[in-house]
Amino acid sequence: MVYWPAQILGYVFSLAKVLVIPKLLMPKEYGLMTVVLLIATYSKIASSGILSAFDREYPKMLSNDEYGKNKQLYRDSCFAFFLIINAVFSLGAIVFFYINYYKETLLLIVLVLVAIGMFLENINEFVVVVNRAHRDFRLVSINRVFGIITSACLLMLSTYLFGIYGAITSIFISNILMLYFFIRAKDRPWFRLSLAFVRPICLLGFSLFTVNLLSICIDTMDKIFVIKTCGLQATGVYSFASLVSRLVMLLFSSAVYVIYPFLLSEYAKDYNLQKIVNIYVKYGLIIFWITPIFLSCVFIFSNSFIPWYLPAYSSATNFMFFLFLGCFWVIFSQVNDTFLLVINKQMAVIRNQLIAILLAAILFLWCYTKSVDLYCVAAIYSIYVMVYGIISCLSFLRASRICLKSSTFLLVKFLAPFIILTSTCFVVGSHQKIISIFSQNQVLQVLIKILLILIISTSFILYLNKKSSVFQEVRDIVRQKWLNILRASSMKSG
Repeated sequence: MVYWPAQILGYVFSLAKVLVIPKLLMPKEYGLMTVVLLIATYSKIASSGILSAFDREYPKMLSNDEYGKNKQLYRDSCFAFFLIINAVFSLGAIVFFYINYYKETLLLIVLVLVAIGMFLENINEFVVVVNRAHRDFRLVSINRVFGIITSACLLMLSTYLFGIYGAITSIFISNILMLYFFIRAKDRPWFRLSLAFVRPICLLGFSLFTVNLLSICIDTMDKIFVIKTCGLQATGVYSFASLVSRLVMLLFSSAVYVIYPFLLSEYAKDYNLQKIVNIYVKYGLIIFWITPIFLSCVFIFSNSFIPWYLPAYSSATNFMFFLFLGCFWVIFSQVNDTFLLVINKQMAVIRNQLIAILLAAILFLWCYTKSVDLYCVAAIYSIYVMVYGIISCLSFLRASRICLKSSTFLLVKFLAPFIILTSTCFVVGSHQKIISIFSQNQVLQVLIKILLILIISTSFILYLNKKSSVFQEVRDIVRQKWLNILRASSMKSG
């Protein structure tokens, strides 16, 4: 409950960035910033295996007293290994920038700062994972909120004052500020490498590194294809549309983020697979039913708002529907992959990812031989992430030893709201004349569409609450938190 308000606040500031930055930058400049951010995204690959291995094992160590002082030694060894690999990657990025941009002094200096900023960002990410292992989501929330607010404010101010160079430099400045959380960390890691831990870290880290690498490939293949074939102008438009669709993911990815260390600790206690399956069914039902409602409302609003507020990016509405479809399947696969990783099925995740990447490569190759346009790229993206989402779900159901009949029923049950609400959005969007009968005012038309989605969603929400008691649980948690705050305040006053 602590993490969710932080995510909502983060959502607000992320929304502010989405609305302000494209207003200050032309699509071509926005495309350049997308390229820089893409490089920063791939910087996480350098040590993602180590970070994932630490994220996987440290919560187990904290919940088991048998590890003793080995917990701190393992933490420090992961941190030292993590820093070494990140430093090498950042130096490699600086060399790459110099080779390609040595004639443009100002741009080179800015890009070198970005490379240093990538190193600093990853240090903060390690601190976040330490706090997450302790299940201290208050500190995680403070870290995330501070990072989002400072980066958003710096980005908007720097872009307004100095344009694209200011926007890129703000990435470096915000990452320097985040070092505060490393300095103030209670369970602060130190640079201390034990050779005894190198081999187990590498063995587990390699498989998880592969998972993260392939995950980023799946997530960025469409953007890389647009950059290579369509130019910076189209990249800016496509990246903006993708960012708008992914705003919804901030809320639902946080649920997966919070539950992961809890699942690891629960499974490590008795390795009870049925308990994990029961949690999967419950939380899967909640996430897979509420996500389409949010996506539908945001899509309807964005489709009308963008042409009015950002006419330079209005062409995004031609293909944005497919990106919103893809957003659901990304969340769907995230949930399934999380549970697969908990029950040590990393190889199943890697196999599914390779299938999705192969399918994407075939589809993009076909698109390249035909006429390349953003509509086609977005459609291909929605297809290969859909395939990936379905096979990841089937993989978990198979690993959980659920029979084919039950698996089929559960899959249909998970996807029913998505199919119904997607069909509704498509019909409403394709038949504008039906809505115009009620009103000619565009604002009222948008409200009517959103109201229609919410009316259809009511039955899903009532059924969901009946099966999972989610609203009662939220109410009880909020009430308990409020009582704890009142008790704490009364003790201080007494």
